[in-house]
Amino acid sequence: MFSAQLASLAGQEACDWCGTREGKLIRGELSRAGLGELMQYARSHEDVQVADELERLWQDPEVLKQEDDSRLRALEDELSALADAIQITSGFNFEDQCITAYLGFASAEVVLGTGVLRGIGADFANFFGAESDAFRRKLTEAKEVAFRRLRRQVVEMGGNAIIGVDLDYTMFGANLIGVIASGTAVQLASTPVRTT
Repeated sequence: MFSAQLASLAGQEACDWCGTREGKLIRGELSRAGLGELMQYARSHEDVQVADELERLWQDPEVLKQEDDSRLRALEDELSALADAIQITSGFNFEDQCITAYLGFASAEVVLGTGVLRGIGADFANFFGAESDAFRRKLTEAKEVAFRRLRRQVVEMGGNAIIGVDLDYTMFGANLIGVIASGTAVQLASTPVRTT
């Protein structure tokens, strides 16, 4: 009946009618008459707590936006922590750990521009046979972003490790670097396997 933001209060799923009106309330677009209809509907279901919350939101819609932003930040922090904990190997197992589920192929692609000036510097480095620090830094950055995206995808698949990791580099034109990180998402048992 009520939107996701108030679902915990109402204990029910949001319907289109309520969700549309609450969205307008949050954006400050709901008329006083629309609020009255929404509150009357909540009270008709003997849900005084939801009606009181709607009145509070009418007075200060920023409260809900801040609560939602806070919840999203907390969820993002949790997902980042899980992604950072992902184990990665180019092999096909982890010593002393049992793979309990194979979740499928995962890949992440990144294309970064190197910039015209870096390209000119790289051309000079190429001409003189020297290493290009600008390109090296861009390759490192692209690799880190690709692995971060790969880890995040595996977390979203329900995995806690990646096996068979492969990293491919490619150039698109003179100043675009592409990096593709791929592997198989797996779940490892929470306790290590002991071999004697």
